[in-house]
Amino acid sequence: FGALLPDCDTWSKGRQILDFISLPLLIILWEQRMFFLAGVFGSFYIMAYISPHRGVLHTLWFPVLYMMMILWYFKKQTFPQVYVFWSSVFIFIGYVSHIVLDDCVRIIRKWKK
Repeated sequence: FGALLPDCDTWSKGRQILDFISLPLLIILWEQRMFFLAGVFGSFYIMAYISPHRGVLHTLWFPVLYMMMILWYFKKQTFPQVYVFWSSVFIFIGYVSHIVLDDCVRIIRKWKK
């Protein structure tokens, strides 16, 4: 799932999944009084719509910032943190691998010219 997130700034499978889950997830987070997480998710959703393709979603600081916010939030909760930590790690690995592979493809394309 993390590997799909960088391409949410264009009409892609990741964007289709994001569009499908956004409203129900925001409603659930709001109903559970998880306002901070609703804000984090909502801001990601807005950034996906206003960012140009290969814009802010294709930087390394962006997933680091979002993972830090999510981990900070759950550190204060009674939720089993091992699940959140490892889920965040795997989503982060998928996200970063997408960015690294995009850069590799771009370098190879320049090299072939």
